[in-house]
Amino acid sequence: MRRILLSLLGVMIAAAPLAAPRLKTSMIFTSRRHTTRGDAAMTADGQRIYFIHEDSTLFVYSRSTGRETPVTSGKYGALIAVSPDGSRIVFARRGEDGDGPFLWTLPVDKQSGTAAGPLKRLTLTKGDAPSFSPDGKSIGFVGEEHNVAVVPAAGGPERVLAKTSGYPWPIRWTPDSRTLYFGLSFYEDSLASRNGVYRLSIAGGSPQMVMHTAGWGQTPGLAPDGRTILTWHPSWDSVVVATAEGEKLATWKPDANEMPDAWFADGRGLAWMNVNPQAIHVRSLTGAADQAVTDTSWLAHFPAWSRDGNRIAARTVIPTGIAISNADGSGRKLIRTQFRPSNDIAFAWSPDGKSIVYLAQENQTTLSIVDVAGGSEKMVAKAAPVLVPPRWRSDSKAILYASGDTALAPDSTREITVHEVTPAGIDHILRSVRLHCYRRSCQAKFANDTLLVGWGFGRDYALYNLRNRDEGRVIYTRPDGPQSFPVHSADGKWMAIRHPNPEGEVRMIDVMAVDGSGKMSVTLPFTTLGGERNPWISPDGRELIVTSAAQGGTRGIPLSGRPSLYRVTVSTGATEKLAEIPLSIFPGESAVSPDGRWIAHGVPGTSSVTFYEIDATALLKSVGNGGKK
Repeated sequence: MRRILLSLLGVMIAAAPLAAPRLKTSMIFTSRRHTTRGDAAMTADGQRIYFIHEDSTLFVYSRSTGRETPVTSGKYGALIAVSPDGSRIVFARRGEDGDGPFLWTLPVDKQSGTAAGPLKRLTLTKGDAPSFSPDGKSIGFVGEEHNVAVVPAAGGPERVLAKTSGYPWPIRWTPDSRTLYFGLSFYEDSLASRNGVYRLSIAGGSPQMVMHTAGWGQTPGLAPDGRTILTWHPSWDSVVVATAEGEKLATWKPDANEMPDAWFADGRGLAWMNVNPQAIHVRSLTGAADQAVTDTSWLAHFPAWSRDGNRIAARTVIPTGIAISNADGSGRKLIRTQFRPSNDIAFAWSPDGKSIVYLAQENQTTLSIVDVAGGSEKMVAKAAPVLVPPRWRSDSKAILYASGDTALAPDSTREITVHEVTPAGIDHILRSVRLHCYRRSCQAKFANDTLLVGWGFGRDYALYNLRNRDEGRVIYTRPDGPQSFPVHSADGKWMAIRHPNPEGEVRMIDVMAVDGSGKMSVTLPFTTLGGERNPWISPDGRELIVTSAAQGGTRGIPLSGRPSLYRVTVSTGATEKLAEIPLSIFPGESAVSPDGRWIAHGVPGTSSVTFYEIDATALLKSVGNGGKK
């Protein structure tokens, strides 16, 4: 459930009252051509690791033989547990009639880890997220309607301990097998204050909050000795080390893979990282072949062009940073960033090509500027979450951004504050505007230095002047059908909006000046791919470059299975096929250069999952007496 590890880079930081020892991380093995589905589990001695491939095959890896072996297959859930003596595993799987999931148990050979007997269904009611008690007699699990429940490991009636309105995961036991510690997470932003680690006696009663944490960030939770909790700070920017009573002892910011996802019996831990590699390729729209501009090991996504169309930047995940190269693949460099850039189009080149601004993915409250030539980085704004992708002013001397409160209803109209901040960090408010928002983003875009387009108010799109604080006016009303992002030309003078035809196929594009005037409609002979940058619009508004859906077809005839690019003349609707591109990991993230000469797109590589052992024994020892030396 948690893969935020990929986003955290940095060095150890001291925290009151104790500076936590650095954890020792070592790689165990890599499974090629697969990723793991959900969480992995290991025997108490750490010698066997069980994990489920994305194709629902359960595997075991033996550290003594260095081999991974299939154990069984089926329609599995994502979570597994191993008995303390290593003789049995429990996991979630569908029932005989396809309903479920239910908990099933399987005896396994202690040497090979493979099946040593038949599968047996353990629960009559639905269940997931199993966890063996240290004495091996009971299994805690998440029951129906998010109940916390237990069942005898040998089989027998299930017993509900408590009902929760959130999702209880992960479940940990105290060493005496009498108390459960579990994470509780809520999907609603308004309930984020209730995300935390909770404690519950197996005798029953009400769960008691031990400490507030990040949602879905309670791993690995209570340590095997029952004295220490490791979990993520509510902001997701650091790890908290606390006593079993929730008293904070230390914090630190881990490097990638320096935080365990699960515990061994002795204070060591296990972590794993799924890798879905993708390189960014650039193709000339005048006929040249694809040219890779990033290395696949960088996991590059969301390409962004410099304003002159000569250079390309892309967000990288491993390592965290921004990859930059020329359009022809030369001049490659990687700038390591303090945070991972947001996973949308919220990082952009300055018009003069000297800087890139990006929004931090971790908390969406930090705007930073990276110097392209030197690689230095400076934070220029840290406020309420940034809810509209930032845009450089045309003179490169300031950045427009909008922020607001996310504690309101997830889907609501909110009062958003529009700011203008200089590279020196001088920030001033331009105005407030009411926008339709969902969770941590609002349905709006900066068109240029002066204008903001907002939508989501029924079918209307409204235009706001940022300099005179007008009330906004409706410039376009879309037809019935799915909401679509408006796309602007590089200079912000033109706007295009995709929408469905009467048959429900997204084959139509309305093109107009940014104030809504001069609207023309184009009907395409293919369905379009989604995304916030489709189509590209020429500076004069006369041409589009449109990416078709992978199976869009022309008059009902399927394409080759790849998205294709077409040049479209707005006045006549004439189309010219330019190129085909692979369907990337994130469909719709391809980007045409501002001058219309190049297309940047993702090319997926071979997936894998790597497992790591993390030795936390020094950390647990240092805080085992409450931080007192």
